[in-house]
Amino acid sequence: MNGKRYDELLIQLKDVDMAEFDKRLDELRKMHDATITDIRAQMDFYEKKAIKNQRLHYIFQSIIIVGAAIVPIILGISELPKIIPIIISGIVAITIGLSNFYKFGERHISLRQTNAKLLEEFNLYVTGRGPYASLYIGEALDHFLDKTDEIEHEQTQYALSLARQFLSLEKQKQDQATQS
Repeated sequence: MNGKRYDELLIQLKDVDMAEFDKRLDELRKMHDATITDIRAQMDFYEKKAIKNQRLHYIFQSIIIVGAAIVPIILGISELPKIIPIIISGIVAITIGLSNFYKFGERHISLRQTNAKLLEEFNLYVTGRGPYASLYIGEALDHFLDKTDEIEHEQTQYALSLARQFLSLEKQKQDQATQS
């Protein structure tokens, strides 16, 4: 049963005995509680993924910056073997490639934005503000589920667009290689 049906039942109190009313109200509470539990788990998931991507972004950027800054200094020290700056340059190049491939910084921002949108919608829902102020309980639950699905769909579409970008770049590289 969806929330709208519950609202209709709640409005028609005169036609429902109290035991039936309590049973249906309890079902609505269970749906609400399950939804709250699920959305909190989703927000926690997005936050953890955002933190992981942020850390990786910072680590990779630090390697790139430090490695790029050290190579010219090492080249100026004649006593050091020339293989050392070559190795460091290779590490920097690989790190740049991985950073561009995985897009940790972009993913971090996108995941944080998704989490912030979910949190904002959650707060509006549980406090009965914004679009939820004039809705019955079941309608509010339906609207909340629709909005959170929409937010998560946007995140999924963004992740897919990153994958498409990568595949498009790979295809371009393959086409250039076959033309050469």
